Amino acid sequence: MALPTPGNDFVGLADFHEALADYAPEAERLIESLRQQPEDPKRVADLFRLLHNIKGDATLCRVQWAVPVMHAVESLLERVRSGKQPFGDGMRQLLLLALDRIVEATELAVDRQPVDPAPFDALTVGLGRLQQTDISRFETEAQQLVVALIHGAEGDQPGPAHDPDGDLAFFRSLALQLEQHAPTLVGRTQRNLTLALAANEAAGNPVDPAQLSAAVYMHDIGMMLLPEHLWLTTDALPERERMRLHQHPGWAAGLIGRMPGWQDAARMVAQHHERANGSGYPQGLQQGEICQGAGILALVDTFEAVMVKHAHRSLSSAMLRAATEVNASAQQFDPALLPHFNLAVRALADEARGDR
Repeated sequence: MALPTPGNDFVGLADFHEALADYAPEAERLIESLRQQPEDPKRVADLFRLLHNIKGDATLCRVQWAVPVMHAVESLLERVRSGKQPFGDGMRQLLLLALDRIVEATELAVDRQPVDPAPFDALTVGLGRLQQTDISRFETEAQQLVVALIHGAEGDQPGPAHDPDGDLAFFRSLALQLEQHAPTLVGRTQRNLTLALAANEAAGNPVDPAQLSAAVYMHDIGMMLLPEHLWLTTDALPERERMRLHQHPGWAAGLIGRMPGWQDAARMVAQHHERANGSGYPQGLQQGEICQGAGILALVDTFEAVMVKHAHRSLSSAMLRAATEVNASAQQFDPALLPHFNLAVRALADEARGDR
């Protein structure tokens, strides 16, 4: 499979290619200079700013396949900038590899050649996992990742093994990063997880809890690949911008679906904005075509959105009011799941009332 040029916007791709021609050599120079002076805060700050500019230009130019890698690179370098770990050889090699992949793919795309997405997915996932790695093991695991990525590109190495606990920690870390974009998002990850697992349990656990947890963590991660005004605004969006927003489930599902063992969670993420009456997106699926995990996630996601409107109320009151509004739109949701969701909400509301 080949990566398409973003929205067939060749002008945007050409603009990004031109900007990258300026940024990449300077970034490489800074990376190499940090080999000699790894503790120089100014060089680290300059490098961070350059990488952030590359990610920003990729977003503005709608070169969306470049954004996840650059976001992961930026997050990893933040550990150095914040003083949490030194700039070692493993970090240096990974940054150079990421830049090389972006430059090579951009040049291929500008020449209208197909670009294989697999190396980008493997690099993004690998960088994300490294964010959870202890400093004492970071250099070793970073260099192992470089070797695996290089050999993997040649087809000599198998993909990464399924590591459920490590993967879930990675997914959760991404969700917590998303929360930092707005005060109204803070705490939503745990709220969504608690309600989703409770509704699933009330229904007899028809969905594997680990897969559901992964879907809860990842369902909105694609938002971070879009300009913030698209997903933080409360105003109605123009049609073109709304269509861009509708791409976010596919981006997150594409990332998690290429990780071993998470295909069920990927399907939930891809379908979490589908509605039982066919009014959802991106495919307009109807009841019977939507997996149960996506059905639970749709209820929880809608409930959370309504809860934000009633944040001025007590927690238990806001929960019951949100549940009432969800039930008023019952035709949008799986009728088999709605009673179990209501039981879970009532139990959590009672618990919140008792904690006052």
